[in-house]
Amino acid sequence: MHHRKLSTLSFFLFYSYTNSVYNRYSMQNLLYWLPRVTAIVYTIFISLFALDIFNQGYTLKESVIALFIHLIPTFILILFTWIAWRKPQIGGMLFIALGAGYSIMTWDNFPIVTISIIAGPLLFTGILFVIQSRKKKDDTTVHIGGETDDITQMT
Repeated sequence: MHHRKLSTLSFFLFYSYTNSVYNRYSMQNLLYWLPRVTAIVYTIFISLFALDIFNQGYTLKESVIALFIHLIPTFILILFTWIAWRKPQIGGMLFIALGAGYSIMTWDNFPIVTISIIAGPLLFTGILFVIQSRKKKDDTTVHIGGETDDITQMT
């Protein structure tokens, strides 16, 4: 009987430990990939606005120039995503600054819904990158049963 209680307790402790480690890794995975995927999807969304130049009746040379000009925001977003991928806190601040700057510049010219559609994802993505960078700093060690395990070494 004592042996059964001990094995049940050990199974429960082992399951709790592995479940908490799994949940921590899955949350870290989500915090790692969500801002990156959001930035990529948003960049594709903004790129679609450049396609309106093809209905303007421009010559080929004018179309190429107009397409390049319309894709400048896309190039900026690609650069910011690249920076954020390597330095999440800096990239997150860039996304937040871009969203706030857009909101301030267009406040009197567009309805709040339009501003929210363009600036909202930028602010959301920036906040996610900042959260991810702070969680990355906080979660480098896991304290279990008085031991400190470096999760960067765990596989």
